[in-house]
Amino acid sequence: MSRPALVRRALAAAVLPLALTSLSACGSDDGAKAEDTASTAKPSGSSAPADTPEAGSTVAPADFADTYRSAFDNTTTAHMTMKLDMMGQQITGDGDIDYSQDSPAVAMTMDGAAFGGESLEARLVDNVMYVKMGSMTQGKFVKMDLDSPDNPLGSLADSMDPSRAMDALESALTKVIYVGSDSDGDHYKATVDTAAMMKAMGQGVPATAQMPKSMSYDAWFDSEGRFSRMVMDMGPTGTTEMKLSDFGADVTIEAPPADQVTTQGMQMAG
Repeated sequence: MSRPALVRRALAAAVLPLALTSLSACGSDDGAKAEDTASTAKPSGSSAPADTPEAGSTVAPADFADTYRSAFDNTTTAHMTMKLDMMGQQITGDGDIDYSQDSPAVAMTMDGAAFGGESLEARLVDNVMYVKMGSMTQGKFVKMDLDSPDNPLGSLADSMDPSRAMDALESALTKVIYVGSDSDGDHYKATVDTAAMMKAMGQGVPATAQMPKSMSYDAWFDSEGRFSRMVMDMGPTGTTEMKLSDFGADVTIEAPPADQVTTQGMQMAG
């Protein structure tokens, strides 16, 4: 696989879980939060009042989705680490994310041998992706408007819409199990209908044809109910793991200066 194609897939694999955690704007327009931010899912068909299901029990997809949404009610910023296995290529990412805006703002750096010894720096601001990768981009940030149908990453604008991202995940859930509690928090394992999720999020997500019919999506919520970790297994395409920490830290994420930005310079096709 060519380096540009790998870069394209790595960015798409990073953007997808970010989209699925971009839930801060799902509340009302006036910014009101859900009344019960501490609520968590209950086992399907159970009338028990317990806040946490029993380990190994089945959870209704709608209840899991509510738990997921509530996890972001009081989350503003966080530090993020990512690990990607893209068809055997190991890629790591590190950066910050700001959920306090209508669309998430992200600043991260990705590293891996597949990048030829060069780090990939990415920023996402106002639904515009800026990518810099050494000689491949002549030392500048390539600007890609995710709202544009011509952007090299495909039709990711819909997937970065917070409410649609969660709606897409919820509509594609076929089974959810509460695994139990561990060092990362309450662990849920969901089975996702891949085609249904991709269709709901919009066409154009790379490597869809190489993904399995269903994939597993593991999510953890810490002792304060915040989203703390996810692992997405996309079959032959690879796996993506993301962890959040340092909640509420001061974070400033801005678009690069104009003189460091170009709209050309990296061929992303392939």
